Amino acid sequence: MSDFLSNAFQVISNRSADIEEKIDRLKKAKRDIENEQDQASVEIKKLLQPSLDSSWEAL
Repeated sequence: MSDFLSNAFQVISNRSADIEEKIDRLKKAKRDIENEQDQASVEIKKLLQPSLDSSWEAL
């Protein structure tokens, strides 16, 4: 019985570690996506409201 419990604990520990690794990877992917969205938002704002420098001013 002791071997069974020891093996069961080992299996649970391994699965827990695998799940934690997957969670960490998902969190990183979420951060990466949020960063990409933020950058895209900035780019869209630049496209919608371009700054006109002196070369674009009427003479």
